[in-house]
Amino acid sequence: MRTRRNLTRAASRLAAAVLLACVAAETPAAVISPLSASPSGRRSDAAYTIGYDFTVGATNQTINALGIEDITNSGAAGYGDGLVTRHAVGIWNASGTLLASVNVAAGTQATLVNGFRYEPIAPLTLVAGQTYTIGATMGAGIEYFSDGGTAANYAAASGFTLSNARYAGGGTLTRPTSNGSTGGGVNGRWSGGNATFIANPALPVPSESMLLNSAHTGNRSDYTGAVGFEFTTANRTTTIEALGFYDSGQDGLATSHRVGIWDGSVELGQVVVQAGTASTLIGDFRYQTLWSSITLLANHTYQIVAEVINGGDAWLDTAVPSPGTFNFNPEFAGYSFGRGAYSASFSAPTNYSAGRLYVAPNLLIAVPAPAALPAGLSLLALMPSRRRRA
Repeated sequence: MRTRRNLTRAASRLAAAVLLACVAAETPAAVISPLSASPSGRRSDAAYTIGYDFTVGATNQTINALGIEDITNSGAAGYGDGLVTRHAVGIWNASGTLLASVNVAAGTQATLVNGFRYEPIAPLTLVAGQTYTIGATMGAGIEYFSDGGTAANYAAASGFTLSNARYAGGGTLTRPTSNGSTGGGVNGRWSGGNATFIANPALPVPSESMLLNSAHTGNRSDYTGAVGFEFTTANRTTTIEALGFYDSGQDGLATSHRVGIWDGSVELGQVVVQAGTASTLIGDFRYQTLWSSITLLANHTYQIVAEVINGGDAWLDTAVPSPGTFNFNPEFAGYSFGRGAYSASFSAPTNYSAGRLYVAPNLLIAVPAPAALPAGLSLLALMPSRRRRA
């Protein structure tokens, strides 16, 4: 019976992987793209939110990532040498409502696509015929952005139309409303961030989660912010393929949740586990694959946290560890728990609780498939023969 159950579970995971692979084939373009590998007018002169307006064409468009251009800071032309600091990027509708925002991590952690580094958001549908504004923060003397002046540096992708360049003063993310067009309304003079759809790769099959549980006690839903825990790896490296959020009833999530992993103050990666049943259920967690896998160092301490909402989806608060609750999967032998971790917003944890384990997040690794038998060799051939006694 157990073998049949395991085969059924493996088949369901494979079906989910095939479905995700099909979705991955439908990746639309970003809202804007650089016209040149050497954008003109490098600037780093003041603190702004830089942006632009754009209008969606005749067909709705779905995005799941916001990003900022990673223009070289060395003086050389080009993209992709890493961001000096973290940048906030947001998207607003025509009424001024902030629909989504991200903090794009410093360095090279965020996914780089065609000159822009992206962080995930919950899938957002941009409605045909509607106008939106994208803006990204830029600090004075910190990060370069490009300004084409009377010439465009960027062009809108098919399905989008650029209109006014926009800006707002100050170092915090603000909807940019001041008109930044010059030379008769040139559009695309600066990037001000970007939006796109990046398909997550399929979950690995087979795979194993870090935490295993055997009870559902200690559910909470009374905090808004991020909760999770510290853990320390064993004397080997580990490659993470996906992050997940606890689904207490295994019946779907009320809202989407960001889940991220940090090395101190450095974000290593994050995902958005989607509302409902869109993200793959394995055990008691729904998983979303990382755009790029993460390698954890041996004998190193990390923090993993998930976004939670007061009155929203439940998570667990339990002792570290307590019999009958959560323990490490045998694949993670040698790992150890640290403290419970939490913060008032989705960010690197700022508060810790000794002896507690806040189980909202989990992570997933790929495990090697069983080795195939040599050609021409069957299981029966490996079984000892039994001679019937007379």
